[in-house]
Amino acid sequence: MDLRLTGGSGMDVLSGLAQSIRPVITIALTSYSSGVIREACLSAGAN
Repeated sequence: MDLRLTGGSGMDVLSGLAQSIRPVITIALTSYSSGVIREACLSAGAN
């Protein structure tokens, strides 16, 4: 999942997947080293 999508946000996609009817396991892989980004991904629904 690219967190910086053209015309959108990977965080929005994570959030949408977390709210979907069917369970989806999502993994965010990023070069951002900030703990804030990690927490944001987890809050948005990444596993």
